[in-house]
Amino acid sequence: MSDPTIPHTPVPDQKGIQNAFLKLYHIVVQLRGPDGCPWDREQTPASLRSSLVEEAYECLHAIDENDAPN
Repeated sequence: MSDPTIPHTPVPDQKGIQNAFLKLYHIVVQLRGPDGCPWDREQTPASLRSSLVEEAYECLHAIDENDAPN
């Protein structure tokens, strides 16, 4: 029995999610590969730290503003 006070969350499209992550993985492999982007190849987890923090704040702002596309 479902609780009417809990919002309905649709079951995610697992195949679609898998395909999206696979596509992202292939993009990263290409960018960091021998013929990829020199800037991307130089990046490390430490060098990406400040960008990751900035992106996290942008995500939180979008959530606060109910701005789903961003």
